[in-house]
Amino acid sequence: MVKAKIQDHIDEYFRLFIAHSPFLSMATADAEGRADCSPVATTRGS
Repeated sequence: MVKAKIQDHIDEYFRLFIAHSPFLSMATADAEGRADCSPVATTRGS
């Protein structure tokens, strides 16, 4: 189930979701599988 949530891009649905979220954690991984997660908190729309 988790693999079904992996995206290689941000589509229009996720753009809309992110635009309305006051907090986002974006996680990525390199080719060797090392993960990094960067939290972003801001006012909506900025």
